[in-house]
Amino acid sequence: MAAQQVENLSLLVFEDRLRERTSLPLSIVERIESVPMREIEYAGGRAMLQYRGELLPLCDNGNVLNEMEERQAQGDDATVTVLICGTSNGERALRFGMIVRKVLDVSAGTLLEGGRTVNGMELALVKEKVTVVQREFEMNMTAAWQEVA
Repeated sequence: MAAQQVENLSLLVFEDRLRERTSLPLSIVERIESVPMREIEYAGGRAMLQYRGELLPLCDNGNVLNEMEERQAQGDDATVTVLICGTSNGERALRFGMIVRKVLDVSAGTLLEGGRTVNGMELALVKEKVTVVQREFEMNMTAAWQEVA
């Protein structure tokens, strides 16, 4: 499998869907928080988190919140891992939270050549494992804020 080195790109690798490795550029991840489910709120059908005086939209691609809500309903004091992320769209800073099952690693990656993608996201080899590199979050989070506003 041909690959090209990703220059100076450190990735935070995590699992959001079962058995699937996903990553974000480490440069956008500000913190990793363990958040009790009781602190997750909803507005306009979207999960939100009040965090340090801000209201952050939450991205839950792996439907982790549904699973954690079931555990909470069974009396479990469930917590969820949230990656607090920040980026800029050129006009203003955007912050959001990404719900993940578990954080796996921080490592450099190697992009697969030939424009190989899954659902528009790049694929990379990180420590010899196929990993999705998610970079389309900026547009998704802008749309999320417009829906809530």
